[in-house]
Amino acid sequence: MVWVTLVLVSLFSVLLSACAATDSGFRVDGSSAASAEQGIITIKKNLRDKERFDFTAALLAIQVSEITSVEQFLAQPDLRTLSYQKLASKINGMTYREILALAKRSTAKVTIERVGPVGL
Repeated sequence: MVWVTLVLVSLFSVLLSACAATDSGFRVDGSSAASAEQGIITIKKNLRDKERFDFTAALLAIQVSEITSVEQFLAQPDLRTLSYQKLASKINGMTYREILALAKRSTAKVTIERVGPVGL
């Protein structure tokens, strides 16, 4: 009986932490690239595949939101993958839902297509 209780408590804790990173007050610490990366990883761990793709697309849209031309985008190849350095100040203190809302307000639209095995 004690073992079953421990398993249930552990399972409940995992479910609560998943909700905490996506639905409640968990905020990304954007004080550095490393802390922003950790916050993003924490959120992504608690998302389903589709949500993880959408969240990654939202982060990329935020990252490239200041780009005004194709030439400018092509001149900065580091923008094609997540740059925690560029994102840190833009998403500092934001929750998962606030990040998605910010991306929706961006004029940049990003689509991610799966062409093979991807480890997002």
